[in-house]
Amino acid sequence: MVTYKVNQDQLGLVSVVERFPEKKESLEGLFELDEVFRSLCEACVACQKALRFWQGSSPPEAPELRNDFSSLQREVEKEILEHLGKETPA
Repeated sequence: MVTYKVNQDQLGLVSVVERFPEKKESLEGLFELDEVFRSLCEACVACQKALRFWQGSSPPEAPELRNDFSSLQREVEKEILEHLGKETPA
């Protein structure tokens, strides 16, 4: 895993680039230009944090919440890729 020194605003971008490194340049460009895309990146980080929390927790509801956040993470990643596809010229 690559470690970046970034400010708080860029955590979402770093997270998404780590997930999709082959799309780094396109992701960086879109992050700079598109507020909706930045929000999707922030949502991605929030899902990752919640998922890590519930993976380390043992209350009875933890397995269900792990599944929920894992599904939500996949949905956000799908939206990120769809958004990237809309903004990338053919």
